[in-house]
Amino acid sequence: MRARIARSFVVLVLVSGSLAACSGSEAETGGGNSPSAVASIAAFPSPVKGGLPVPDPSAMLPVVGQETVVEAATASPEPVGDGSHIRDATATYEGTMSDARVSGTRTVTANLDQRADGSGSMWGTSVIRNDNGSWSGTWTGLISKGSEHRYFFEDFVGAGAYEGLTYHRNSLWAGDPTEAVPGDVLQTSGWLEKADGSAVQPSQVQTSGGQIPVSGFATFKSAGARAWVFRNTMTDPRVSGLMSSIPIGDPKREDGSTDYGGTFKLDGPEGTWVCSRAIGSRGADTGGEHTNYCEAKGTGAYEGLVYHSHWHFFEPFGPDTRIASTGWIEPAT
Repeated sequence: MRARIARSFVVLVLVSGSLAACSGSEAETGGGNSPSAVASIAAFPSPVKGGLPVPDPSAMLPVVGQETVVEAATASPEPVGDGSHIRDATATYEGTMSDARVSGTRTVTANLDQRADGSGSMWGTSVIRNDNGSWSGTWTGLISKGSEHRYFFEDFVGAGAYEGLTYHRNSLWAGDPTEAVPGDVLQTSGWLEKADGSAVQPSQVQTSGGQIPVSGFATFKSAGARAWVFRNTMTDPRVSGLMSSIPIGDPKREDGSTDYGGTFKLDGPEGTWVCSRAIGSRGADTGGEHTNYCEAKGTGAYEGLVYHSHWHFFEPFGPDTRIASTGWIEPAT
């Protein structure tokens, strides 16, 4: 079996477009705010997660798990101008999650638009079914140049025994899913929440190979001369705290899209998490979608642990914006 892992990611916000104009009112960096950024702060909307409010961690039940390819997508790209597209490709996965309510068979319909450099955007629908109910959802995603990484964010609504619940999750596929074969593995992480905002109680919890799921949000605080600063508020206090990131972006394409990365450091209560290479993409100006991932190594009390974190959000973006974060902590290998 080849293991293609959909990792999760915490990350660096791209210094481009409207993001480059952002700066916070709280100087939590040591370096201070950029004068030009301070001068151009505009009004920003309430916290968003893909256009939806981000709940407090107390209302989020984190979930992590894996899906195995059962039937791989077989659609071939069709040339369109300098790029290509795929329409209505289908694939089937069998998932085992830390909460059995979101385990089961997932059927996916996918659409892709790709540029000449292999980057692009994706969207489609997903349905998860098991013996007690189902989850119907939509998803969006981005493809990095060369089709090196494909990022997915999905929103599901529960039916049957899962009526009144929603399920949100991030995944990152390393490589081209159209080249996947049965037996390939996709890692994913997310959270369950109730429509009324009350806490979701764990049910039928399954083991997940030593992975401890986490969810919550990162609040943007300030943009200094070099580092961007966020405050992580997560379901696990070990990955809560002040986080600084140094973003490094590629030149933007004509439509405003780009790929970016960088580094980050998260100071937890009893140690530090250090990510030496984050990866992310920004979609075209028309959508302003961002997807990010990083794998951070623990130090201090967290020595021997690795924290994987996913972010997904849309512009506009500014001071005190909340970005939903999912992921997991596991022993280093």
